[in-house]
Amino acid sequence: MSAIDPEFVRKFDIYDPAVAQDPHATWKLLREQCPVAHSEAQGGYWVLTRYTDVVSASADPRHYSSRSITVPRALGGSELADRPPITYDPPRHIAYRRLVLPGFSARQAVRWRPEMERLARTAIESFIGKGRCDAASEFARAIPVGVMCSIYGAPTSLEPQFRSWAHDIFRSDDMERGQRAIEEISGYFLREIADRRAHPRDDMVTLLLESEVDGQRLTEPELLGALTLILVAGLDTVWSVLSNTLRYLATDADARCRLAAEPELIPTAVEEFLRVFAPAAVARVTTCPVAIDGVEIGADESVLLAFPAANRDPEMFPDPDTVILDRANNKHVAFGYGPHRCLGSALARLELEVALTEWLRAIPEFELEPGCKIEFSAGQNWGPNTVPVRFPARP
Repeated sequence: MSAIDPEFVRKFDIYDPAVAQDPHATWKLLREQCPVAHSEAQGGYWVLTRYTDVVSASADPRHYSSRSITVPRALGGSELADRPPITYDPPRHIAYRRLVLPGFSARQAVRWRPEMERLARTAIESFIGKGRCDAASEFARAIPVGVMCSIYGAPTSLEPQFRSWAHDIFRSDDMERGQRAIEEISGYFLREIADRRAHPRDDMVTLLLESEVDGQRLTEPELLGALTLILVAGLDTVWSVLSNTLRYLATDADARCRLAAEPELIPTAVEEFLRVFAPAAVARVTTCPVAIDGVEIGADESVLLAFPAANRDPEMFPDPDTVILDRANNKHVAFGYGPHRCLGSALARLELEVALTEWLRAIPEFELEPGCKIEFSAGQNWGPNTVPVRFPARP
């Protein structure tokens, strides 16, 4: 193995389109030769790539604060600097997490199963007669967007707008475009908050509006931050994992045929797809100087927790780059770890299970369009922008 180029480490940029085409090659290189790396890109940040280091930092809010979770830190603008509960540290974080946790419990997730099935079947019906589709934009994106509209009490007519916002924030290489999308989301939620004050409903906006922490209602910035966080986090992660899963199944006939023949294996396979195709890396800020494996990191430094890299650490997962549909003891960290572990994990799992079940029932045989070139999003959320596939058309 050739030695890693120090200049590559110094300039490593998660927003580099070249890195996005195969981020796991970069994560592997860093994990093996420079597991505690520092880049000067995006204002400067450290990167942790080993499972033990990522888990340890995730579970230690005393030394690794969540007050900024992005690289660069100002991403999203100062008006959304507070995004409870994810940008709050314990014990403050706990009170805000409890506000929204009931809306994302496993029991609550099951409530949305009929809607997930309807969304999946409606999407499939729209293209199955053509014999081809973009599995990312026409299918994978439809389910989380539709579910989020239901959770927020938004009409289905807003689904295209939700999709556009998610694309601009996570899939556009234009940061100004992403910032405009966040500003538009803020404007939308300000109008929704005003509407729910006058006309409460059974939805997430009303739930947060009527909630209290220490006897106090949430401030407007806290409401905006929480509503925006739940929306964008609930859209792109499922979209990314499902898109990557369908891309993989389009190229592995054995795995595709096995899942189609054994649908009872899908829940276990979903855990493996979450591990292999984990989309998100999340930042922390050091509260004081820390040392990791002899490397000194100063106070007030951004540290990127590379969950996708941790999920392919051979010290934790045998044959880590191989998809093993029935992998046992799969302690992946696709949903993070510690106090900030994703509160929507039950909902995300169910969306993935329903989507794969409905797709394989209707389209058990499919492949990538010959000659297609798949581009991937760069940044802290990784996934294919398009997955063009073809299959036998059905009336």
